[in-house]
Amino acid sequence: FPHLGACLDEAQLLGHGRRMLEAVGVAVRHMDHLRAALSPLADLHGQVLRVDPANFPLLIQCFQVLLASHLQDEFTVEMQAAWDKFLTGVAVVLTEKYR
Repeated sequence: FPHLGACLDEAQLLGHGRRMLEAVGVAVRHMDHLRAALSPLADLHGQVLRVDPANFPLLIQCFQVLLASHLQDEFTVEMQAAWDKFLTGVAVVLTEKYR
C-alpha cells in the first residue's frame, strides 16, 4: 500500500477492509455482469494503484479463512468451492485492464 505510507494505522486498515467488502458486495449483487460492475475498480487497480496481481490469490485465501472462522460448520466444502470460483472470477476481471 505505497499510497498509504510505511505504516497503516487502524483507521486506514479498517477503511481499506470496508472498501474491499463493499466491492465484494457489488460483485455479489452483479455476478451476472461482473465486467460492467467492476470496470471502474479494474481501471483503478490496473492503471492507478498498480496492485500486484499476485496479491489476489492471497486475498482470496484470506477471505475464505475469514468466512470459515465466522461460519464454522456452516462453511462447507461446497460453499468454499463456490466462493473460490466466484472470487477467482472477480480477480480475473480486476486484472484484465493491466498493461
